[in-house]
Amino acid sequence: QPRRLGQTVRRLAVPREARERVERALRSTGDVLVLRELPSEAMQELLDGMAAVHLEPGEHLFQQGDSGDSMFVLERGELLLQRREGEEELEMLKLRPGASVGEPSLLYDEPRSASAHAGEQPAVLWS
Repeated sequence: QPRRLGQTVRRLAVPREARERVERALRSTGDVLVLRELPSEAMQELLDGMAAVHLEPGEHLFQQGDSGDSMFVLERGELLLQRREGEEELEMLKLRPGASVGEPSLLYDEPRSASAHAGEQPAVLWS
């Protein structure tokens, strides 16, 4: 059973080895044109302000219906997206490193359309 996100957010600089992967993921986010075309200097400022989110196996990042003021880039591990329809919980996607999640809630001030939790291994995301 997935757990709720605890006190696992830590403000850390994106490590050098992860910066390129995170930047590539941000720039390839199809729905977020502003990120794809962000000048290099502005992208570096964005990366400097990101925080690491560490999830233990099964730990929730967010729940369907939660308000969302951030997006996430998966660096390590696997993130599972599930959506509740009525009484049924449907698995939608398995996200791999380099994927991003949460853009619609951030951009359009909409509630989260699905729940997200770490798979069988710990996950590291940047937000």
